[in-house]
Amino acid sequence: MKKIVKFKQQAGRALRMLLRYHNWPTALADRLGFIPHRPVLYRLRDGVSFVGYTASLDVRLINEIWLDCIYDTGMASAIQPDWTILDLGANKGYFSVRAASLASRVISVEPNPSSHALCLANITLNNMGDKIVLHQAAVAATRGQITFHIAEDSADCSVLDLPTLVRKITVDAVTAEDLIGGIERIDLLKMDIEGAELDLLLDPHSDAWLKKVTRIAMEYHPSFYEDASRVAMVERLESIGFHVITSPERAMMYARKSGS
Repeated sequence: MKKIVKFKQQAGRALRMLLRYHNWPTALADRLGFIPHRPVLYRLRDGVSFVGYTASLDVRLINEIWLDCIYDTGMASAIQPDWTILDLGANKGYFSVRAASLASRVISVEPNPSSHALCLANITLNNMGDKIVLHQAAVAATRGQITFHIAEDSADCSVLDLPTLVRKITVDAVTAEDLIGGIERIDLLKMDIEGAELDLLLDPHSDAWLKKVTRIAMEYHPSFYEDASRVAMVERLESIGFHVITSPERAMMYARKSGS
């Protein structure tokens, strides 16, 4: 029975990829692990294209963002044309481009030099430069410089010193207030910053910028910290007016303020 359910899920995903990707044979073969590591252009049927790499997480990330819409769910309303969106951990721009296709302004932050370069390329490729402001920096509680840890053979990275992240580089660090100081309202904060969300949200000075945020869609990282830390983030957000729900199967957390 479990095999039948799994087969139906896989068949359903394959069908959705066929409907979403213009070059679906390449995307599907990549998702199934049939293509070695090389540069690739993923072309979606609505005219959006992305530069990425096969035999990496890229096609999975595109699927999560464009098929499953993981950052669009858990909110009271869909992304609106007049929204301003803050994308912390933009990676290669897959969500930034999606957000800019729906909203009026996107502020994106990505510290990893290789991911930042591809993010910029994907913004340019999709003619989104007038909507997206991209910063090459890490977001932190204080500005300055910070040690950044990167895996040797992938785009995995974090400000945390994890065993799998063997390369160290120094990157600029900016605060959330630096990014949105002149903006009155952030309609959606998307966050995937590989464990740094804990310090960012629990920083006692975060009220100054979180008061501008009406919705949050973030990936949390239970492998990086204990469940008590996840609970602390939920309690922190609830204490400043957010209603919070979590999706443990995807390690996602969604929060919104009343009336948003």
